[in-house]
Amino acid sequence: MIVILIFSFFLLLLGFAVFFNPKKYTQEFNSFSIIIPCRNEENNLTILLNSIDRVNYPKVKYEVILIDDASEDGTSEIIKQYCIRENNWHSILIREKNTEYKGKKYAIKLGVEKARFDNLIFTDADCRVPVNWLRSFNSYISENTGMIVGYSPENKVSDFRRFTQILTADFYCATINLGLPFSNNGRNLYINKKAYEKVGGVENIKYYTCGEDKLLLNLIKKTEYTIK
Repeated sequence: MIVILIFSFFLLLLGFAVFFNPKKYTQEFNSFSIIIPCRNEENNLTILLNSIDRVNYPKVKYEVILIDDASEDGTSEIIKQYCIRENNWHSILIREKNTEYKGKKYAIKLGVEKARFDNLIFTDADCRVPVNWLRSFNSYISENTGMIVGYSPENKVSDFRRFTQILTADFYCATINLGLPFSNNGRNLYINKKAYEKVGGVENIKYYTCGEDKLLLNLIKKTEYTIK
């Protein structure tokens, strides 16, 4: 009985924390650099890029940086087509996988170096974004915001997997709002470039095979920057 009560209290606490997420209501449009590493994503990339193209945000206020991380399929050709069509879309081609930086960290590194703006947003090539994507991030940014953790649905997944993804995202949201950030998901993530540089970017985590999103969160939470 005691275990049930404790668990119920824990669920109520998490439920309350999900809604304790104050926004900064502003008419100002911040500028964003959207960074998307891609490797062998020809079957997913078009869905994502079409969803970004429909985002309700001034195009002069954001750029899209697509990094082809040594793909062996038609990814580079899809990237090229979109970057030719859109003035605010840019591409980076990595011809061979970098063995020093594990996973997609080298692609992230190059994307951040090319970014013109301090507000960095990351998503994955197998996702899609809602039309209010950038407006949503914009409403949470303040001077000391280091990271904003969000949820982004993957394409072509079962209803059960999508349900578990939503539950996981809610759990991340609740623990962050309680001041106990411990994890996140890079499919929908904001990082302040200054906070990224303060923790050394991906240099200190380049030998980890994966988990750069969680690793960066745990580095940033040790600084004066906040996580939302």
